Amino acid sequence: MNHTTEIAQKDKTLLEVIKYEFEMLTFSVEKMRTITDQKEINIYLEVFLLHARNLICFLEAEGQKDDILITHFEDIHGESLEPIELGFDKDFKRKINKHCQHLSKERLNKKYGWKIAKIYNKIAAGIKKFYSQIQ
Repeated sequence: MNHTTEIAQKDKTLLEVIKYEFEMLTFSVEKMRTITDQKEINIYLEVFLLHARNLICFLEAEGQKDDILITHFEDIHGESLEPIELGFDKDFKRKINKHCQHLSKERLNKKYGWKIAKIYNKIAAGIKKFYSQIQ
């Protein structure tokens, strides 16, 4: 199976990219609820954090020059959507990056208690608001 082709087929529109990100976030939460093997939990935790970070950046309109941001979408009146503040602390995305992207000493010294349900619920509320503004 060519996973790259499968993902590329899903990413035909900007909206489909957002849908895919949220589906993967939801899938990882569901998997973490049903498995007991710690290595598998760690895999799905990292998947969750990756997609959480992507969606937070999208909803709060903070990203790189070529990132898809909520401000790229328009409401039913043709106005650009405003960023949705999700209420995470300013350091939250950096913590995710340190946990998932870097082999840092901080990762050894600081263990974050990821509150999966709380993170998921904030993002889900933001996604729901986003969809309500474009329909």
